[in-house]
Amino acid sequence: MRRFKLVPFAQLLIEKSNTLQDVRLNKKKEFMAIEALVIIEGKLTKLRVVLEVDKQGNIIFYSVMSKGIKVNKKAKCLTLAHILKWR
Repeated sequence: MRRFKLVPFAQLLIEKSNTLQDVRLNKKKEFMAIEALVIIEGKLTKLRVVLEVDKQGNIIFYSVMSKGIKVNKKAKCLTLAHILKWR
């Protein structure tokens, strides 16, 4: 059920992305991955969308994954507050 909630974000990522972060060949199949940091339900999340290239060269949606990102507020690096200002 959790992954079904990510599908609209995955669709938006596929439409807006112009760069692939990972390309792998696995037993005659080619897989491509797109990654982005997005805010879902107020939490910073790393979203990974996996696409597959079939024999005809069509790009097919394969999977979507997410991983929560812990934000250290005391660190002198990018925080959730900075990201929310950029939106």
